[in-house]
Amino acid sequence: MGQKFTRTRKSDLRDQLAHEAQKRHIEAEKAATEAPTSSEPRGAADPTPRMDQDDLAAIASMSMDDLAALMEGGAVTKPIAIGERVEGRITRMAHDTAFVDVGGKAEGQIALAEVADFNPGDTVEAFVIAADDDLLLLSRKLGGAGADAFLDQAAESGIPVEGKVVGRNPGGFDVRIGSVRAFCPVSHIDANASADLDSYIGQELMFQVLESGDDVVLSRRNLMKEERAAAAEEIWATISEGDTFTGTVSNVHSWGAFVDLGGVDGLVPARELSWETRADATQLVTRGQTLEVQVLAVDREAKKLTLSAKDPSNSPWSTRVGTEFVENGLYTATVVDVTDFGAFMSLAPGLQGLLHFSRMPGGRSALPPAGTSLEVRLVEIDESRRRLGLAHPEHKGGSAPVESEMVTGTVKDVLMNGVVLELEDGKTGWLPAREVDLPAGTVLSQRFRRGRTVTARVAGHGRDGARIELSMKSNTDEGRAAWNKVARDQKADDSGFGTMGALLAGWNKK
Repeated sequence: MGQKFTRTRKSDLRDQLAHEAQKRHIEAEKAATEAPTSSEPRGAADPTPRMDQDDLAAIASMSMDDLAALMEGGAVTKPIAIGERVEGRITRMAHDTAFVDVGGKAEGQIALAEVADFNPGDTVEAFVIAADDDLLLLSRKLGGAGADAFLDQAAESGIPVEGKVVGRNPGGFDVRIGSVRAFCPVSHIDANASADLDSYIGQELMFQVLESGDDVVLSRRNLMKEERAAAAEEIWATISEGDTFTGTVSNVHSWGAFVDLGGVDGLVPARELSWETRADATQLVTRGQTLEVQVLAVDREAKKLTLSAKDPSNSPWSTRVGTEFVENGLYTATVVDVTDFGAFMSLAPGLQGLLHFSRMPGGRSALPPAGTSLEVRLVEIDESRRRLGLAHPEHKGGSAPVESEMVTGTVKDVLMNGVVLELEDGKTGWLPAREVDLPAGTVLSQRFRRGRTVTARVAGHGRDGARIELSMKSNTDEGRAAWNKVARDQKADDSGFGTMGALLAGWNKK
């Protein structure tokens, strides 16, 4: 049957197939009305295939090529209708067109711009917008003047349609799709609608058809949710601290703003919106505003992002500290907060310093309340930790002790893991147990007593600027000998407290 059929032979063949199919159909109906006469069990399979009216109609409507394929044993393809959604494999890409194999004799073509992210061999789903015997024109969306002819198919299949927002009413937006006027509710125009609803007018946007017919209802929000879900997966898979994004403010509260990064919302705390001290976010940004943000923290388990909208190049530490604000300079500052160890004061937007109570005449009780303006002296600039140390102009104690400087203090408390000291300038010193060269068998409570004066070396500063980290260790033999002499002197003056070995020796003598 591999010979090429002429059009006359194909016509005769179609008539012959239709006649035989009709004959088999009549015989099948007659057999169905008669009682079974064979001894075969009821329900046994009939080896003769039966054709129904649909089969006859399909044969009668077959083209000559399909009839030839049927007689030659090939598959007969179902005609593809305009508006149908098809799936095919991209075979090749030309200058502005991609060719798609949809499994039939007609080859599909789709604009290259619609499959820019695809490669040959990838599978793509598209919508049939035109068809003939040899060519199918495909599109992943419906748009243009002819889109209105396929609104029913779009509503059924979910294929997006392109429309132009031409007006607004109290309930929503008027959208033009070809010659059809459609309606999109306000709640469906966007996943995070802009506060300026008129900004959508004149835009050409993609919509999903919720209802077709006389009253066409559209939704853009549904499409955006699908796009956001896909984008969110990619963002969470790749995002890390330090990444920068351009986002849109989706919601604002006094304590911060939520920014949509295109699928994932992140929080910008109010303090990270501006270099202003304790700024109110509602006074700095508005819903729908575009922001450049940087990722500060990523919590994948809780699906939370912490962002910052501060411009690093505009940091007061970069532009004002060391030039406008220098050590030993006098400045007017405002008290922002008062704590047990001092007052935090604002010298300029985004620039705070600590006035420790030990640097205030009158001590802790003389600290001014929040909101008070006071002239202070800048006595310490810590660039690495971006901290400023302040003092009252009448304070004579100078700046905080620096590392390796020797300081003297009084033992206030002895704990298992360290010793608390009150230093001469009023600050608290912390001497960890690991920073003490203890003889074997000796514990801190045997070495240090409350009220005893101790000399130690400054090893660093605590986070709040009030506590001084101390050490009594030395990496040199000379240094270790000096500390051991201090330990011996303290032991000799300890009225009965010594090493565990000495106590046991005294007990044995008794």
